[in-house]
Amino acid sequence: MAITARTYALLGAVALPVAMTPLAASAHATNSEAMHNGSRVTITKTNGRVVVRYKEPRPFLRRLGVRSGTLLFKGRLNDGIVAGNARTFRRNCPAAPYWVSGRLNTTQDEFILKGRAPIRSPFSCRVIGTTEFGKTAKLRFRYLNHDTLDLHEDDPVGGGWRPTPLPYSRSLWRYRGSRLVMIANGNRRTIRYRRPAWRMRQAGVRRGDPFFRGRRIGNRIVGRAFVYRRNCAPIGYRVRGRVNPHNQTRVVLRGRVPIIAPGSCRVVGHSWFNTHARLELKFARQLAARY
Repeated sequence: MAITARTYALLGAVALPVAMTPLAASAHATNSEAMHNGSRVTITKTNGRVVVRYKEPRPFLRRLGVRSGTLLFKGRLNDGIVAGNARTFRRNCPAAPYWVSGRLNTTQDEFILKGRAPIRSPFSCRVIGTTEFGKTAKLRFRYLNHDTLDLHEDDPVGGGWRPTPLPYSRSLWRYRGSRLVMIANGNRRTIRYRRPAWRMRQAGVRRGDPFFRGRRIGNRIVGRAFVYRRNCAPIGYRVRGRVNPHNQTRVVLRGRVPIIAPGSCRVVGHSWFNTHARLELKFARQLAARY
């Protein structure tokens, strides 16, 4: 079968130039761009400090007075944990700060900050309470150029790190009634649920939850898939598969599935005799190379 342009999801053959701001060598700073609730933001890390600013605010935020360069978050990174003050906005009101924190993981294509967001009076700018619900209480950042952000406390190179842009693409896949998004970033492969099937929603799966994380090495794909049980965290298990260079529209991954003890989240063994021991994904279509 001939390989067409739209079936290059596994190859990650769409190369995007990454625009980088010149950095002073003494600052040891790294930049990355991400999407946040429809807005494009810039994440800057300098000597353990993390600053997030809007680059292209979505129209709703522009009506509230948010502009390119407006500060969204400022905090510090310590042992993989970032914590500091985020800000919410209301038209004709000063920004309201609140404390958020979250863990950064270099193997993931996103990170999340959580906190108790301010509740303003409907008649003024005064903050009358806080809430742990809503979009401002959970800030999700999905990288557009994931490998350009150094998440370690120390600069591994020194003298101003300059990353190399990697091939990047997104594609839509199907698996047993669910729709998945595969993100190819260099040799990394991340698959997330876009529209979980009904039985998966019953198990607690939501849009954006991980299905697979791993790498492509030559014609092999290796990594970890995830199974779900309601009220339990995603449980990973090792899987591997091989890519047919003549057919880029089908992926099969195999691995021993965790056996979970009844009434708990504890793994008591692994088995090949499970529907998730063989994961067959079918290509649907290519997506735009942005979140």
